Amino acid sequence: MIIEIPLFDGGLITNVDPEDIPPIASSDTENFDVDVKGKLLKRQGLESKGTLAGSHLTKLFYWTDSHLTNGAIWVGYEEQNNQIVTFAVNANGTFGAKTALTTLSSSPPSDIQIIPLSNSLRFANGDNNDVGFLQYIDRKFFMHKASPAQGLSYDALKFDSASPTYPSTWELEHVADIVGKNATGTYYYKAVALFDGNQEAQFQDQFFKSKFVDDDKGVHFTLKVDTDDFNPRLTGLNIYRHYAEVDNLAPVYRLIKSVNLVTDSDSPDREDGHSNAHVGNVAYFPGANLSSLISEANTFGNTYGDQESVSVRLGGVNYIVENSMGSTTATYTSTLLKLDSGTLPTATEYWNESATVRLTYRPDSNGNSSFVDKDYSIASCYAGNNVIYDARTSEYWDFTIGEKNNWIATIGAQDLAVLESIKRVLKVNDNVTTTGYDKTVTALHNGYYYEYLSNNEIKIHVFDIGHLDDRTHPLSTTKNKVNYKYGAYVNGRLFAGDVNLDPDDEAEKHNDFIIFSEFNQPDILPVSNYIQIKDSQGGAVMGLRRLGDNLIVFMERGIYQLYAPAGNPAGYSLRESDINIGCVAPNSIVEAGGVIFFASKDNIYVLKAGSQSVPVSTAVKDIYTGSANLDKTVGVYDPLKNRVLFRFGSGGTALYALDYLKILNGQESWNKLTFVAGKSIDTIAIDSDLKVHVTHNET
Repeated sequence: MIIEIPLFDGGLITNVDPEDIPPIASSDTENFDVDVKGKLLKRQGLESKGTLAGSHLTKLFYWTDSHLTNGAIWVGYEEQNNQIVTFAVNANGTFGAKTALTTLSSSPPSDIQIIPLSNSLRFANGDNNDVGFLQYIDRKFFMHKASPAQGLSYDALKFDSASPTYPSTWELEHVADIVGKNATGTYYYKAVALFDGNQEAQFQDQFFKSKFVDDDKGVHFTLKVDTDDFNPRLTGLNIYRHYAEVDNLAPVYRLIKSVNLVTDSDSPDREDGHSNAHVGNVAYFPGANLSSLISEANTFGNTYGDQESVSVRLGGVNYIVENSMGSTTATYTSTLLKLDSGTLPTATEYWNESATVRLTYRPDSNGNSSFVDKDYSIASCYAGNNVIYDARTSEYWDFTIGEKNNWIATIGAQDLAVLESIKRVLKVNDNVTTTGYDKTVTALHNGYYYEYLSNNEIKIHVFDIGHLDDRTHPLSTTKNKVNYKYGAYVNGRLFAGDVNLDPDDEAEKHNDFIIFSEFNQPDILPVSNYIQIKDSQGGAVMGLRRLGDNLIVFMERGIYQLYAPAGNPAGYSLRESDINIGCVAPNSIVEAGGVIFFASKDNIYVLKAGSQSVPVSTAVKDIYTGSANLDKTVGVYDPLKNRVLFRFGSGGTALYALDYLKILNGQESWNKLTFVAGKSIDTIAIDSDLKVHVTHNET
């Protein structure tokens, strides 16, 4: 007797590749796993991974990071407590302890979106709550010293508002006007916070100014911070300066110096000093062989006359190195003149200036002729009370020209800015008070240094002795904070949809706006960077996703594709790819390979870049359209079994699995997965092993 089974009225084919099974043969099945070629397997039951007491989850996301215990955590949103929470992942894969990261405001969203960006997460928390930020941060700051007050070490999971905000302690202060290279005029200064390596905050109102009535001036100033309220996302600061010869113009600030705050004790921005510095009583000749010239003068004097002396002449003063009377005032090597008695004239400076080896002698040896001078020119002399010479016999300085310009040298109680540097010498911006042999240079710093105060406060000292102007600040507005419901990262920019602009002040809500960030700065969202989606049928943004170089904008009544290549936004182009087909459920949007699935009012659709949406739920259309609350539809891609899982509407007693490989070939095949009565599916998530996890919320 033959019993007809309508489900398989095209024949049950068991030894064939799934893509070769025609849709009529197996388009709607129940509780089968069909990912094994040539076989239909009964679906295995669920494995319990734990009970999450006190948790009512509407969002669940598996996040991996090598710093975390067992390499991962679960991140979720608890609607009943308005909290973003994490769950530890135990070694056996079960859920561990819960930690609340933050409690949202009294006007919480019904749901959130979790946006992974490299090694961090962003949390789109709706119109009335700040965008959240989560990252494991392992950094050391302020040339990290042994004492907690002398530096900061941060090694922990950091949750914060994504919008960069200044620490409460951020005090800019003018210390002194000093010798430098700046010209006469008025100088304004501001210090701008830099987050995550490259995200530059907006200007503050805080500034100071210095007015110079003479040339060759500089400024010494400080910025005070406090490690007790310091944000470990803050990795540096940028110093901006405005110059005007006449102080009657609106300041136009330009970048002059970047200070790295993420520094350990071995930072390249600091070099150890030494105790063999000669200051004020030596002259350095790196380009000449002083010994050879003096020997040549001696030979000439002894051969052709009655020699009186050989001296090195600097600025009109003779420093005798050979004397017929047997006394000298200086000794020498091939490159160095050392004054054994006396010092160079205090006010005298020599930097890359010429000098002379002078032979004084009588042309005949009978004593009747007058003394005459014979000079041997020496190029490139470096000497003075503001010149520091490294006298070490090994591992001594060997600077290229200008290599240490604008660095800071600490010698004795003085912190001096480096005006010039070459080979074994530095020229600093003031006379060194501790002249002589074998003085101690404590350290060299790259244009800044730290002063460690009490109460965990730190002053960052910065010198401007003639920095060059660089770019202006990239932000043209101080309004750069945006709350949003949806986000996607495309070619170096974060795109945010359904936004609340300047939420702490003007709070302009635009559910049809998209705001895009500065390049590679996902949290810098100038309100001027907006695109309005002018859908003729109205409606709000329901979701954003990347598809190649396109940003897919899901509206309630239409689908748009924004071509957003890397580079200038002037090259963006927007087109409507679907009319009358919209997205009704933000959590139904599923990225799978090079396509995106989403739920509309009449069907589940698939969308490819540059194409229109195609329905893929015709075999189960009656079930889908008959489901309650289609706006609650949830989807996820299961790459391990090559299927896309959907919960239709709010009916959580079954999932519907769409065969991913077949649908790419135009064949529609659905498999129904049923669950125990009363155990509905509320969230679906995929872990790093590509296993599907579902949760069921009790009351």
